[in-house]
Amino acid sequence: MIAIIPARKGSKRLPNKNITFLGSNRLIDWTVEAAKKSECFETIIISTDCPEIKNLYKYDYEITIHNRPVHLAGDLASSEDVIKDVIINSEKNIQNQ
Repeated sequence: MIAIIPARKGSKRLPNKNITFLGSNRLIDWTVEAAKKSECFETIIISTDCPEIKNLYKYDYEITIHNRPVHLAGDLASSEDVIKDVIINSEKNIQNQ
């Protein structure tokens, strides 16, 4: 199974919410740790346009970073479209190996 975590940079209500601390961890850390602890995912993919999130997880061998395209990083982008983008591009990467 694959976990896809959508984590865009922009947020109008709470700027930088995914990298803002909630207690002892950033919001994104809570989500990633829950996915890891569940032990039901073979792959955890973070779809993001946020350089800080990319930096946080670039050395984490359990996480794959998917570079979210600009057209899916705005307020009008749906989670469904983000997930489709991850799946389509993952399939392309597998075929090109």
